Amino acid sequence: EYVPWYRKRPEEILRWIDLGTWINGETGGYLRVCTEGRNWFEHDFPNWMAAPPQEYGPDKRGEEHGSYILEGLETGRVYRGHFNRVNNGVISNLPDDCIIEAPGYVDRNGISMPLVGNLYPEGVRSVPAILAAIVMTEVLVGIAIGLLLRMVMGAVQVAGNVIATQTGLAFAQGVDPTMGAQGAIISLFLSLLATTLIFIGDLHHLLIAGIAHSFTLFPPGKLPGASDLLQLSIDIMSGMYLIGIQMSAPFIVFGLIVYAGAGVVARMMPQLQIFFLVTPISILSGFVILGLTVSTMMMWFLEYFTSRAQLFVPH
Repeated sequence: EYVPWYRKRPEEILRWIDLGTWINGETGGYLRVCTEGRNWFEHDFPNWMAAPPQEYGPDKRGEEHGSYILEGLETGRVYRGHFNRVNNGVISNLPDDCIIEAPGYVDRNGISMPLVGNLYPEGVRSVPAILAAIVMTEVLVGIAIGLLLRMVMGAVQVAGNVIATQTGLAFAQGVDPTMGAQGAIISLFLSLLATTLIFIGDLHHLLIAGIAHSFTLFPPGKLPGASDLLQLSIDIMSGMYLIGIQMSAPFIVFGLIVYAGAGVVARMMPQLQIFFLVTPISILSGFVILGLTVSTMMMWFLEYFTSRAQLFVPH
């Protein structure tokens, strides 16, 4: 059924058709295959009959669309699939006589096609300005979602900067590829570790599902409510700082104890270069505490990341 389209666009054949398949995509491919295999009954059929009979069972069932349709019609077991059929109002802003592919259900009553509604906002075909407005709306929605998730990742930046300050490593700077700017080495380490754990735990699938579901949450051509978006931004930003402080809480306590003690010693022994002695102790102790708490820190962050990413995923 695609042959007329490809006859007008032969340059598209290599782009969309795998020439390694059995019809090779050329015009007359079906005829060639049928001609080459017209003697299959004489050669192949006797071999099939001589071979052991095939075994059929639920564990060996294929994915053939028709078998599930017949099963639904005969047994009443509901089967959901996608069907090519005449539109007849299923997609309300497409012509009734056009051929569409849409989700439907099969049972004893036959094939039922639920109403899809408008495939795109009215007037897009006739008014290019409306299409341009829809594109700009989608760009703005994508930027908003990206910034919100960027703030979620900012929790490890907050924790890393606090840890670096409390342990005396704030002077050690490096380029953070996740943020595109310089940051403390501890922040860089936590950012890369968090990103790695997100991929290892398959949490990036939540992001992919969120992108797909965003077209349902925010239909094309419609911007989310400003008040809702502002409230969500406030919640995520407050959560970012809350989780960041919780992750770095042991280091805040450690810093208070160390520097309070250093201040007391400095008052009692002014001639002693107390910070010259405290700095290496602070750095070494910071690495020890980081090694003991990093797993718990990452668990808190991943729970926070999951809860925020699920905001855009249907439950």
